[in-house]
Amino acid sequence: MPLHTDRQYEEELQQLRAKILEMGGIVEKQIGDAMVSLVERNSDQARAVIERVKHRAELEQRVGDAIAAHDRESLLKVLDKADVPATPVNTVDQVLNDAQTATRPTIRRVGHPKLGEIPVVGMPVSFSGMDPGVRRHAPMRGEHTDQILAESGYNGAEIADLRARKVVS
Repeated sequence: MPLHTDRQYEEELQQLRAKILEMGGIVEKQIGDAMVSLVERNSDQARAVIERVKHRAELEQRVGDAIAAHDRESLLKVLDKADVPATPVNTVDQVLNDAQTATRPTIRRVGHPKLGEIPVVGMPVSFSGMDPGVRRHAPMRGEHTDQILAESGYNGAEIADLRARKVVS
């Protein structure tokens, strides 16, 4: 990855971190206010807390409507312009075809017993001198059931009984 891209990425991460910490501070204060109103039985403060959330359903509806009025890319631009931290939630196809992802060793290939070689998302961050890789495919339904039950003290007959009664698969 070019140096300028790394630097820009780091700067964006630091900006995002600062915004998240700021939002966390706001939420922490709100939770603190609610706790104080309960512990101290402060009805004035409790009313203030209730007043803050009184219009939550309406607000959530209005925000939802505003979001629905945009496609993903235009919404991200609007939020970025307003200095609101936002990132898209990508589908698997979008992750696999993302230009940023392509420059990172995030997408790995792994053998799957039914699907053959498949792309999988590996470690999303990199560390110098370390390549965590992907050891195996995601387990299929029931693939490790017998092993886990045996490690939990069940014998072969008990596991067979559980399977016969369709308690496990």
